[in-house]
Amino acid sequence: MRVIDVGLREGHEYRVRDTWLTVPNLITLARFALVPVFVWLTVDGRHLDAFVILAVLSGTDWVDGYVARRFDMISTVGRWLDPVADRLSLLVVAVTFVATGIAPLWLALAIAIPDVVLAAVCLWLFGGSPDLPVTVLGKVRTALLLVGKARGLRADGQDPREGPSRRG
Repeated sequence: MRVIDVGLREGHEYRVRDTWLTVPNLITLARFALVPVFVWLTVDGRHLDAFVILAVLSGTDWVDGYVARRFDMISTVGRWLDPVADRLSLLVVAVTFVATGIAPLWLALAIAIPDVVLAAVCLWLFGGSPDLPVTVLGKVRTALLLVGKARGLRADGQDPREGPSRRG
């Protein structure tokens, strides 16, 4: 069973669409919309609800790629929008964890520094987006970070199934 590149049709010649209005892009935009909801729930101490939103947010990363490949809806906008949504959501979740005391500062730095370095190198060498292919390593890194962040809601010793905790 394929986990990475699920929905990929072997031998199919994909057409990259110039339009931004595709189902996968709408799913990605929903991911952007869920990020502030996650922040609000976490700051409010509603960790179970934040856990659920983070799970949905993480799942949309898989779903948008599946839909794009399975239904031949790959777009030029989706090629850059999806990675931006990944990076932004990972960074905002990490900063939220640090700001609320769930995780140490080094967590946010460990996520931010590689992305900042990559962005700087792309700007310097390519004058922007180099249109590099997505690698399996990058996909695995993102998936592990998203799963690990959900586990981070338990970093303060609380199981998300136990409901909200209020810090004193």
